[in-house]
Formats: sequence, C-alpha cells, structure tokens
Amino acid sequence: MEAFEEIMPDSRADNAADSSDIAAGWVERFNRALASGEEAQLANVFLPEGYWRNVAGLERGIRTISGAPRIARELSAAARRSGTRAVRLDTQLAPPMPGEFAGRRTIDAWLRFDTAVSTGVGQVRLDIAEGPEAPRAWTLMTAIDELKGHDIETERRKRDGTAFERDWKRPNWTEQRKSSAAFADREPRVLIVGAGHGGLTVAAWLNALNVDNLVVDRHARIGDSWRKRYNSLKLHSPTASVHFPFLSYPPTWPKYIPKDKIANWMEFYADAMEINFWPETEFVSATYDRPSLSWEAHLKTGISAERVVRPAHIILATSQIGAPYIPDIPGIANFKGPVIHSSQFSGGAAWAGKRVLVMGTGTSAHDIAQELHAHGAQVTMVQRGTTEVIKIEPSAHVYLDALYELDGPSLALKDLIACSAPIEIVKAEHRRLTKLVRANDSDLLDRLEQAGFKVERDPESGGWPMKYFTRGGGYYMNVGCSDLIADGEISIVQFDQIESFETGGPVLLGGRRIRVDLVVLATGYKGYDDALPRWFGDDIAERVGQVWGIDPETGELRNMWTPTAQPGLWFAGGSFVHSRIYAKYVALQIKAEEEKLCPAS
Repeated sequence: MEAFEEIMPDSRADNAADSSDIAAGWVERFNRALASGEEAQLANVFLPEGYWRNVAGLERGIRTISGAPRIARELSAAARRSGTRAVRLDTQLAPPMPGEFAGRRTIDAWLRFDTAVSTGVGQVRLDIAEGPEAPRAWTLMTAIDELKGHDIETERRKRDGTAFERDWKRPNWTEQRKSSAAFADREPRVLIVGAGHGGLTVAAWLNALNVDNLVVDRHARIGDSWRKRYNSLKLHSPTASVHFPFLSYPPTWPKYIPKDKIANWMEFYADAMEINFWPETEFVSATYDRPSLSWEAHLKTGISAERVVRPAHIILATSQIGAPYIPDIPGIANFKGPVIHSSQFSGGAAWAGKRVLVMGTGTSAHDIAQELHAHGAQVTMVQRGTTEVIKIEPSAHVYLDALYELDGPSLALKDLIACSAPIEIVKAEHRRLTKLVRANDSDLLDRLEQAGFKVERDPESGGWPMKYFTRGGGYYMNVGCSDLIADGEISIVQFDQIESFETGGPVLLGGRRIRVDLVVLATGYKGYDDALPRWFGDDIAERVGQVWGIDPETGELRNMWTPTAQPGLWFAGGSFVHSRIYAKYVALQIKAEEEKLCPAS
C-alpha cells in the first residue's frame, strides 16, 4: 500500500507538556467572559474568524455560527436560555494535545458542561499562532451527551423487570416481541421510514431511550436494500469506520464488507436490538394534525391492505436519494434492446459475451461495468462530465476513514472528533488533502485522461467527500475499473459525442456506430424534492425546503439530523459514519420532546 506522510501529520509527536496549562487558561477566560454577560469580552476569547458548531448542545438543532461578534451574541443568549454557566476540561476523554487541521497548528482540548436538563461534551481548537500566553479559540463544538435522569443506564433499569417471572402464565419474550411489533393496542410515538443503516441506528437509539418506535420498509427483509444489488458490491469504507451503535462487528471481519454480509448483519442487528419492523410496507402519505401534535400516516402493507398509524414524529431514513432518475436521452427510444436503470441490474453473468453500454461514471456505473467485464461482456461507458477518481488505498480514506483505523481512541471519541469541525473548515482541510491525493494518484489520473476519460482537476475541489455532501455522487474509489479503462479493456465515450440512437445502439458524431445488446442507466436517483410533495403535499414540502446539500445560513447539511420547519418531521441519512454519529442526537432531541424537556431553549 502506498503511503505519503504529508496527509496525516502526527502532531502528537510535538511537545505537549504545556498543552494542559494553555487549555486550562482558555477555559478560565471563557468562563469569566461568559459569567460577565459582556459580549465584547466573550468575543475576545475567539479569533475574529472563529467558529462555533452547536450539535444540540446548548440549543436544539445543528448549526454553525462564524465570526467572533456573532458567536458571542448567540452563545451568550443560548447559555442563558439553557442554564449553561461554565465549562470544564475533560482530561479523561482525552488530554489537551497539540493538533493540526486545515494547515493550522492548534491545541485541542475536550470539555464538559451542564445545562438545566442535559450534560454536554465539547471540543475547542486553540490557535497558538499569536503565542501560547492567551490563545483564542478557532473552533468550538458543543454537543448534547445525555439528558439528566434519562441516561442509558437509567432507561435500561426501567426495562429490566424482575430477576424472575412471578406470573408463569404470561407471554414469554418471543411472544412479547411479536405483540410489541404488531402495535395492535397502541400507536408508535415515532415512525421510521426505511430499514437501512440510517433507520436502524436511529431506532436502536430510540429503543435505548425507551421511545416507542416502528420501522417500515418496502422490502421483505431487513438488508434487502443491499442484498438485492449487483453481485460484486462491497462497502468501500473500511470496517473500522462503519460499526453500528451498541454492537460492533467481530474483530475477525474483513476490511471491506461484502453486500450480503452487511445485509445479514443488519437483519441480525434489528433482532438483537429488539427493533419493531414491518416488512413489505410502503409509506404512502401523511398529514399533520396541529391540535394533537401528531401525524396521520397511511401505510400500504402487503399487496393492498392499508394501515393508518398516528405517530408524533416521522423520521425519513431513506438515504438522501429517492426514486431512480431516468434522464430524457434524445433518440434512445429508437434502441430496440433492453434499457434498465442501475437499480434493476442484478449481475453480469447473464450478459457474458454481449455488448453493453453503461451510461454514467459514478460508483455504481464503474462497479457494474467492472462486473460485466469480469463475465466477458464488451463494455462501453458514457461520461457526461468530469469525475473525481481516487485510489481506494490509501487515498480515498485519508479524509475521514484513516481516523477510525488509529489505535488508541475509542469509537465514541473518534465519532466526536469526526463531528467537531465545522463543514467550512472541513472543506478547507479537504482541499489541502485533495491536492496531496491527486499528486499521489497522478499516474492513474494521467492514464485515464490518455484513454479519453475526464478526471476532476479543479484545484478548489474538496474531493469526493464534498461531492457526496453537495451532489450525493460524482466520484469513484478505484477498486479496479479505472485500470480497465486506462488499459483500454473498457471503452469510454463522451455523452456529447453521441449524435443519436438507432435500433442497434448509439451513433457518434462522424458516423461511427456502437452496436450494443443492453443499455444500463447508471444515472443516479431523484432527491427528496420529488418525494416530499407526494408524501406530504406541496405546503409541507415548501415549508421544509431542500434536503441535503450545504445550507449557507446554518453552515450544515440542509434538514439532516435536525428539527425541520415542519414539527414532527425529521431526516436521517447519509454514510454509515454520519448515521451512527447523528442518530444519537436525533434520538436525544425526540426524547426531550417526549419528556417535555427543553435541553436547548
């Protein structure tokens, strides 16, 4: 495996002897300024260009505030509302240490604080460029950790019951589980739509907090969203970064998990975590009743049966993607062979010896092309725009996954580190890393361009993670297909070279014809802007607005893992890492509402 030291500098090798004293001095100045009520004094402990990222810590929701004067104003008001009076160093979580992020050298320290109803955890990055005597905060993160009186252990004891059953005629565990999942005598407080990793992680956290919930999915089995995809699919993130909460994978597992293995794990996880699940159930629509603060949600179960449930909250955990996107490709109706979306592609064996056109150059397109090639198909890929290509090792993982392969820090601490930096700072760090990654991968990128493939070269690009946050695609981590393209084993055609389609396939400018037996549209999926009006009507869809993509007002992903403008409507999706991290915050905020607590107001 190639390595390049610049990507992950080990700042822990620096002298950390004075880090604790420096961090303690800042905490003292911060608390003094907060207690004074003077915004100017509080602003002075932050850099003028500083950031405060609040993850439901001092107030509900997730947002980032930039600029010292605004931070002081908003932070002071939030502290008064929430009853926060002071923070303290948490050296048990991790001692203050020298660090480096986005090219800036810092002292990184962990914090604890209390609000009237919750305990919180925080992290501060102190800029030491002006000297260590009175450093100012570059970034501050505050996150909710527990609700007082509703911590995991307290909630567990509520479920424990007695040491043995006194009524031996009562239903046993299996019978109780079946009854609980049926919801014949009650309404779920939370309806979760989608039984993928996002839905399951939120359900597990809600269960841990004793918030009654129901997960529905259109598939027959949990895990089918992975199980039914193309045969060769594996996770592209290493196992260390994609654990589920409360239940980690065995240490014997491979570094990259095959699709069926992760599908079976999800099914096992749902059983082990006692998640109530309705299979083959479609979420049809829902209307909100303001007087009762609840939804009337219509579900289609089985072939035609309808069930109405009335939860207080609906969580859409259907990823950030919806129905398959079928673009209007001029003339493709002339083609007489099959045209399928990538979601319908089940494997390459049936196309051995055939000619296949794969339209798209994202991850699914590359994986499908590679599987077809492996089965002896002649494959041509069609590219519409530039694509970010990254070697899977080590380049693809230096952005975040490398953190999870470090020895020492616990998974919980790694998750806190992963969510500690504002997205704007993450973008700056990713721009730096992308330049190093492209230099490391230059041999592959040059060969791809020589083969006619357009690789992303924008110097301001934040690499594949920023494409994921803004577009949900547009990149490929090379697990072999790029080499096939560079070697000419898989052909590449630019979309603007296609003049028309005939019965046998596309006709290129200049008259060259490409004969194909199958066209696969690896063209992605529609977003929530397509689904929300169908599910909730135009008024709610307009009230909520765009889902996914970075919101310049909050500095965060739009409407993800945070209260939306529509009461009782939440979204939980994204990668395994982000779903695991933020499921906790969604569950804690819902628990606070259920208990009529106000951890952030």
